Amino acid sequence: MTWPEVVRAYCESDSEYRHVLPFLENEDYPYEPLENKIKVLQFLVDQFLATNIAREELMSEGVVAYDDHCRVCHRLGDLLCCETCSAVYHLECVKPPLQEVPEDEWQCE
Repeated sequence: MTWPEVVRAYCESDSEYRHVLPFLENEDYPYEPLENKIKVLQFLVDQFLATNIAREELMSEGVVAYDDHCRVCHRLGDLLCCETCSAVYHLECVKPPLQEVPEDEWQCE
């Protein structure tokens, strides 16, 4: 079974997807005009984006999951987060030690 046949069978499986079938029923598919290929591709992308796993991945993209413990002493507490990685530190554990949280973005070394 070829991939165009798989896509066609998928679209035939649910009456809600029947609007895509005219583009897939031609014997020449996928050697169709670009507009038809784009309509099928848009349908498949929409189906993918409707899945939970895709939505979760897109929602978490760019969000850094910070460590729970200081990278130096491994204790919990008030921790300073690095802006470029998942590392966190106590103010007194960074070199040189800090007295207060920096106002600007802070990066570990």
